[in-house]
Amino acid sequence: MGFEPELPPEIADRAVSLDDAHVAELGFSPTDAVDVLAHIADKGFGVWGGDVWAEMADGRHLPTHLRWSVGLVPDETWEAFVTRSSKESVAAVERLSKLATGGRMLVAVTSCKRGDWELARLRRR
Repeated sequence: MGFEPELPPEIADRAVSLDDAHVAELGFSPTDAVDVLAHIADKGFGVWGGDVWAEMADGRHLPTHLRWSVGLVPDETWEAFVTRSSKESVAAVERLSKLATGGRMLVAVTSCKRGDWELARLRRR
């Protein structure tokens, strides 16, 4: 399972596959998720948003239905979106980590390449 941009080994080794929930995503502890978000921004990627999952005692992963998304802002540059999406996502992880109950909390992050952002902006017009 891949993640864009490629994660450094010290973060990737702690990622949890959510395959058992039939989701091709990786989950991270809230602390690791903040590191992932910093890495994404450092590599010049944006963030569309993310979801919070619960890891149960038996190892199953269940959706908590807690999530966030980062919207488009008219006339915003790619660089501004990268910065804003990272800041908003860190704040969302911190806020949502206080709400999650039942099991260990995992955060799945959806990164965004510039081309995908440009396409979304074109479709929005």
